[in-house]
Amino acid sequence: MAKKFIIITTARSGSQMLCEFLDKQVNIRCELELLGDHKENKFQNLINKTLDVNIENKFRDILGNDNDKFVGNRNKKFIEYLKIWEDVIYSEHFGFKVFFGNHLGTTKLPLEDAITYEAFVKYVKDNNIKIIHLTRDNLLLKYISVLTSRITGRFSVKKNNDVNSISVEVIYNDFIEWRDKIIKEEQSVVNFSNDNSIDYHHVTYEKLIGNNYIKSYKDILSFIGVDPDFFIDIRDTNKQNSKKTNIFTIRYKVSNLDQLIEEATKANDTELLDVINVELSKMGEI
Repeated sequence: MAKKFIIITTARSGSQMLCEFLDKQVNIRCELELLGDHKENKFQNLINKTLDVNIENKFRDILGNDNDKFVGNRNKKFIEYLKIWEDVIYSEHFGFKVFFGNHLGTTKLPLEDAITYEAFVKYVKDNNIKIIHLTRDNLLLKYISVLTSRITGRFSVKKNNDVNSISVEVIYNDFIEWRDKIIKEEQSVVNFSNDNSIDYHHVTYEKLIGNNYIKSYKDILSFIGVDPDFFIDIRDTNKQNSKKTNIFTIRYKVSNLDQLIEEATKANDTELLDVINVELSKMGEI
């Protein structure tokens, strides 16, 4: 049985970058989001990606040869579904990412895909799963990325090199509402781990792209039980570089930056003003 880990995060925190990094390490298999609607379609996508007849046969042994059942079977519950992923392509260490708020009994997923808090705790504890909690310190840049993704579409960054040059309007009250929600969700992950005595490791996006990023990745490897001396660095591949913060200034990225500063000043939001000033100073604008 594989030693398991789960990356818990929120959107636009660099989780795809982290998953790809871990997936390239020795004896580690790390998938992206496995939980969601149309989850069985992900089996077909894996087959198409690997072009491995043996893998396809293993999936069909489990799900049957009926194509309708193979692609659209909705009867595989949470634990059964994850066990299929673990068993078909074995690796010593197996992990995937989840968006905590989306996957624990919410209405965002079909009933059969939603997981209760209690069931998730049981699964994690029964399988001695380690939790990697990935967050992003700079919530303003994260929010800008969220707004940008809504304009471009989820996968546009891979298809269009100019996608990062898009400017967005940041409405102060909308940002504050979103920021409070993210902070609350991140705290819920901490509480989930502490309240249930679950192995927990916190890392930030900024550390994964910073100058000392190798130590951050090695710390993750040690946490999940992998010898950090076997670390494989893929940072400078084109795929990884495309996921790092782009070079455009915050004044370019936020079309109404002066208005945002004015509203933050009126609200005495020193936290947001400090973030903006840091970003402006990076480009010599203050």
